[in-house]
Amino acid sequence: MSNPSGDSTISDLPVSVPFTGTEQFVIDQVQSGILVTARVSSNNLANYLLSLPTTVMQPANGGTGQTSLTAHNVVLGEGTSPVGFAAPGAAGIPLISTGPAADPAFGTATVPGGGTGRTTLTAHGVLLGEGTSAINQTTAGTTGQALVSGGASADPAFGVTLPVGGGTGLATLTAHAVLIGEGTNNVAFAAPSTAGQALISAGAAADPVFGFPTGALLNIQRITSTGTYTKTAGTNTVMIELAGGGGAGGGAPATGASQVSVGGGGSAGGYVRHLGLASAFTGLTATIGAAGAGNSGAAGGAGGNTTLGTLTANGGNGGISGTAGSSSNGNNSASGGTASGGSLMNVTGQQGGPSAGIFGSAVIVGVGAPHHLGSGGNNGISATGGAATGFGAGGGGTFQTASSGALTGGAGAGGVAIIWEFA
Repeated sequence: MSNPSGDSTISDLPVSVPFTGTEQFVIDQVQSGILVTARVSSNNLANYLLSLPTTVMQPANGGTGQTSLTAHNVVLGEGTSPVGFAAPGAAGIPLISTGPAADPAFGTATVPGGGTGRTTLTAHGVLLGEGTSAINQTTAGTTGQALVSGGASADPAFGVTLPVGGGTGLATLTAHAVLIGEGTNNVAFAAPSTAGQALISAGAAADPVFGFPTGALLNIQRITSTGTYTKTAGTNTVMIELAGGGGAGGGAPATGASQVSVGGGGSAGGYVRHLGLASAFTGLTATIGAAGAGNSGAAGGAGGNTTLGTLTANGGNGGISGTAGSSSNGNNSASGGTASGGSLMNVTGQQGGPSAGIFGSAVIVGVGAPHHLGSGGNNGISATGGAATGFGAGGGGTFQTASSGALTGGAGAGGVAIIWEFA
């Protein structure tokens, strides 16, 4: 409003200035968007002002367009429309933009705004970026686990580290086992085995294993009575030695006056040595030849045959018994045991020593034939022949003087199967 002179507005006038009633005021007012100018005297000014319509000042005139502002709301500009509001959220919630075409609102800050896009985070989990999407998070994982990559297109997770990440790929390792690399696959194990075994290569295309080196001696089995041969675990090759039973020495018969008698030494059993695969013999019966038994005043008993599969070592024959007389001849015709089937040796047993005697003159008394695995028995002069020792040897022969009783030849040694087992 201005006074008639046009150089003062009514707001510029002191409150105490008296009006005479003749002053003229020009009042400019915008009504419905139209500027209305009125000239009013000071006498009618109060009534005029009271007659004006009451309106809320709009934003175009510097107002809010609202008659009331909600407590604690954020006032939002709406162009020339009345202001809007962003209602208060929970404590700590930020005001989030929803873009240039919509009002902001209190809410969770998204990743483009520097937030996480989440309202809660897993305790002890690791936060994972997901581009402009809300972040992800891992579970806490087990104590000692590592955060393992899932590759460029997947989230990592706590777990067992794979070989490509420098780990084993396994959550537990077998006690005392040897770890074996498997490229990018999980490691394997060579399980612990028998004490003394070595880790043996199986070549470039297979895992090594504990075992005895090829050709290593694993065990020696000595079979002295008939039974089944069962190879020792890990045995691939065997060297087998067989001895047939040794024959007994001959027994000198009883003598009269001016007589002598003799018995020849027992012959040895045959001997076999064979090298072959264990699979050809395991589970087979090893028959062990018995020792030849000595007889009083008669020829010695023959030794028994020893066999295993196709291998045979026959027993040696017993020594002969010479007739009593002024002379007695025990030249031994008893042969040693034959042998067959061995890939290395097939040896016929040695013949027992001969015996001969002349009354009042020279005497020869045969001993038992030795064997590769045993010793022949000593001769017996006016005594029982000596028994063979070890395996496969023949018993000792005998000599009896005049007017004496019969003598018994020495017993032979029994047969045997000795099996050398190699890896």
